[in-house]
Amino acid sequence: MRIERVIIFLIPLVVCGWTEPMNISQTPRKSNCAAIAVGRDGSVHVVWVDFQTWPDEQPADILYRCCCGDSWCEVVNVSHDSTESWDPRIAVDTFNHPHVIWVDRSHWGPTYKLYYSYFDGDTWTTPIPISDSLQGGFSIVNYGDIAIDSKNRIHLVWQDAVGDRYHQLYYAVRDSSGWSSAIEIHHNPAGSNAYPRITIDRADNLHLVWLHYGAPHDDRTVEVYYSKYENGTWSTPINVSRIPEQSDYPNIAVGPDNNPHVTWEERQGYPRVFYSYYDDNEWSTPVALDSLLTPSEEGYLPDLIVDHYGNVHVAWNGTHEQLWYTCYNGSEWSPPVDISDQQPGNALFVDLAIDSTGCLHVVWTDGGGQYIFDIFYRKHCLSGIEELNLYVPRNIVVYSDVIKFEYVLPVASCVQFIVSNLLGQVIKSYDLGYKPVGKHSINISTEHLAPGVYFYSIVTTQNTLNGKLIIVK
Repeated sequence: MRIERVIIFLIPLVVCGWTEPMNISQTPRKSNCAAIAVGRDGSVHVVWVDFQTWPDEQPADILYRCCCGDSWCEVVNVSHDSTESWDPRIAVDTFNHPHVIWVDRSHWGPTYKLYYSYFDGDTWTTPIPISDSLQGGFSIVNYGDIAIDSKNRIHLVWQDAVGDRYHQLYYAVRDSSGWSSAIEIHHNPAGSNAYPRITIDRADNLHLVWLHYGAPHDDRTVEVYYSKYENGTWSTPINVSRIPEQSDYPNIAVGPDNNPHVTWEERQGYPRVFYSYYDDNEWSTPVALDSLLTPSEEGYLPDLIVDHYGNVHVAWNGTHEQLWYTCYNGSEWSPPVDISDQQPGNALFVDLAIDSTGCLHVVWTDGGGQYIFDIFYRKHCLSGIEELNLYVPRNIVVYSDVIKFEYVLPVASCVQFIVSNLLGQVIKSYDLGYKPVGKHSINISTEHLAPGVYFYSIVTTQNTLNGKLIIVK
């Protein structure tokens, strides 16, 4: 007996829409490479690189700014360094305190180090070089990432070439007893591992993607690999991209079902943006998101985030400096829109975050010329019932005797599933009881239903979702 599977996301209605793009850096220098995180209280935290001079771009500082409610705080220098700092990443703990890492390039040599600092509630701590714990000669750190679990343990990953070796991946964690020693993960004897990006799920498991070189310094052999850290063990790496060209700039997010979603840039004669996800059994076939545009065009530097209802939000840079955005509801992608509003018209380096109400927060670099770049921010929430319809499947066609409804609750609730005929008469009602936040499922038998059109309703304390159930036998 074949069971058909349908995923439903129960979304509370929030009125907002897109806010206007806002310049949040507003410095006379060249701002670049912003990263964003949102606290549990809805506070927005942004870090970026700010160059003091041009054209040598040195020194460069890591600057920070936060927003609570509608008020943005003053800009703070986090790095306080006379050398070049680069690639900042940020995460927020359960106390809504930001933690930041970055790479210090020491005027381009002889060593590049990974630094860490955090806000303790009163002030920013003195930056410390995390990568100094590695042995074997000078190190060359290029990229790193940070994630914080529900117990406020700080997880770091980075790429480092220790001594004369190829770049490999390293991992360290800080708990109540302090920092662990850095350990190498997934050694690649054939070449380098590079550009790690990490996220954490509701069960405090880590999900990691990176660039895996199949041969030393051969960009044509680069693929996107994935691994999960669960119960103290890293899973066997999996090739997610599976495309025989150069993969680049991967990013990862997890949904409310704890499954990973990945996007990356692929060089297929020209740069393209691809997406794939894991569905409990296997990785989906990669989808080229730039093909959603008419005509298709080049795509660069994608990022993604999955909201609490399972919608996948992806943004990337376009050929003509646009900032394209699309959303996937589990069945279809929304038409891409340029969310930069051409402000002022050279969008780069997008980063996404989601708050507890499901609102999307976006930062990116934008500028009107080679020497003028600033960090822009805008926010988006669902704006009405018409937009709500884009995010949920409304008409479900059933060809089998059993349909499996998988639904995701953003808040705990009592749940009821109802099937009615076209006259509104209830044919079957299922009282599913009280369900916690997260993903749940129910198998509905259609054997007693004659071919035709019916209505279904999923009723919670906060919301009711209605749709058509089309039985074909």
